[in-house]
Amino acid sequence: MIDYFIYDPAGPSLRLLPSLGGTIPEVQARAEADGLHISKMMARRMESLDIGIIYRGPGDFAVAELQIAADDTGTAARPEVRVFNPAVSDQWVLKMPRIVPVHPRSDLDMDRVLWYWDTDAVAPFGTWLCWVDYTAGVMLYELFGESSEILFLELPIKQYCINRDEVGRGWLEAYHALGATDGGNVLKFTSVSSDDPPPSDGITKPVYHPFPNQFVVTTWSLKLAFGNNMTWKKESSVTADELRDLDEFGHLPRELFMYPTFNLNNPDVVSFVLKKGDGIYDVGEIWLVAINVMKKTVESSMLYIKNYDACSPEEIELFERKIRYFEPFLAAEFS
Repeated sequence: MIDYFIYDPAGPSLRLLPSLGGTIPEVQARAEADGLHISKMMARRMESLDIGIIYRGPGDFAVAELQIAADDTGTAARPEVRVFNPAVSDQWVLKMPRIVPVHPRSDLDMDRVLWYWDTDAVAPFGTWLCWVDYTAGVMLYELFGESSEILFLELPIKQYCINRDEVGRGWLEAYHALGATDGGNVLKFTSVSSDDPPPSDGITKPVYHPFPNQFVVTTWSLKLAFGNNMTWKKESSVTADELRDLDEFGHLPRELFMYPTFNLNNPDVVSFVLKKGDGIYDVGEIWLVAINVMKKTVESSMLYIKNYDACSPEEIELFERKIRYFEPFLAAEFS
């Protein structure tokens, strides 16, 4: 049984949602019948990896969780969406929408996409909730309504060669981001990749330890047309050297940009983490920097962690874990 809460700081208020996965007696009954074990789905629920919310005001919200479940034969997968909308029901509602590619083509193997799907991030966009797998694409589902479809949109870069067992989820999060900006009205995607010529096969090769002087930050914006027609439009591309030549960059570490995060209001600004250290896993200064990727300027920067002399053992362990396992930093003091 997993309990979720919705916190509204404006109230403030804290609302407990109906349990996801059944009541305590139902969970106990399943454990007695099948034995107690932690499935992959349960583990992901415990980390809130597949759930998101669209909040439009007090009492006007919808929460949804996407699960990719095997069908009755165990040889194929299908999407299942559990939705909680207090305006519709006081319980979670299970929906099984059919998946519809936005740009269908003969060589698009949706069975393979679903079978290997692993959500990296969840983002609200208008009335859509978006689940992204950085090796495949984005699934978009209309939360407010009776939609029987979930749209699948490929990302503007192809990374099918990435082996998740080798690089893990953390690497993908460290160098990619999907998020809404401009008040939630614009969906954007960004990637930090090696500054090499485009590959002939169109597949972006994973760069496990890119050279700091050879990377480029690229952003795309989702353009909507009539119906469900959607296309990615490349909007900006800025190299490391273009930024390091700026006077405003002089005091910053000449290191690889990590953990891109879109500004909620300005669609042209992306924030990054810069780590100063002597090695891959060495812990040094941590900087947060905001870049206007359209103007190719440094908007602002802040020293997030200077040293560890004044830190508690718990804080030091937290910082080291973030660096070693590529866990995002919460930029609570950064604006």
